[in-house]
Amino acid sequence: MADAVALYDEADRLKDAGKPDEAVAKLQSAGVAYHVADRALCDLRGVREMTRFEDPTGYRHELFYAQSSELRSFKPPRKHAGFAADEQGIGHVILVVPALTDELEHFLFEVMGFKWFGGGSVSSGMKMGFYRPALSTRSHSIGYFQVPGKFGIQHIGLPVRELDDVGITLDIIRERRVPLQMTLGRHVQDPVISFYVFTPSGFSIEYLYEFGAWNTAAEMNPDKVSLWGHERVGPLMPTTVRSL
Repeated sequence: MADAVALYDEADRLKDAGKPDEAVAKLQSAGVAYHVADRALCDLRGVREMTRFEDPTGYRHELFYAQSSELRSFKPPRKHAGFAADEQGIGHVILVVPALTDELEHFLFEVMGFKWFGGGSVSSGMKMGFYRPALSTRSHSIGYFQVPGKFGIQHIGLPVRELDDVGITLDIIRERRVPLQMTLGRHVQDPVISFYVFTPSGFSIEYLYEFGAWNTAAEMNPDKVSLWGHERVGPLMPTTVRSL
């Protein structure tokens, strides 16, 4: 089993009285096995309460509320406007699965309450689906990437507050010869300019700036994921994606 990032970004709303219990009750009514974290694990995560469960593909997720925070704790070693995390946390995570099944989409829509953002084909046998919580202001919080026979984290999206930080970071990466997965580009479905870089752990980070509003009513299934750029210069599947 692979641990996914704790990504469910309804956490701030769950701090209202009764909301955590309602969320767990929904898992229970849907027949989803879950485990309520003990105090030691909650302290390790820095949250008040947390429930762990798995989606139909075997990824483990964590539903939590009242996450601890340290205001103004980010002190970059260079000029940097900061990451666009706030209450919604990390931008998104893309998980590789052998198949995008009806069971998985039922879980995402009916149990988790996600909305469909879009998808698209990449190559033979590969396709993607992007999803977001109903009240999220992000275009997508989680994506599933269908690759037959494969499983693992493909990339994490990390948004920054200013476009200049994308360019400056890209210059530093090139100077230090950090391997890129994809060059600078713009996506078709959402107004994002980004590049993809491999981490020492193996998976890649999409370092991105979202410069405008996206169409919440649109359900797009484009034949390509980028309007321009995003030339692939490294392997599409990082070392964190493995054969079943």
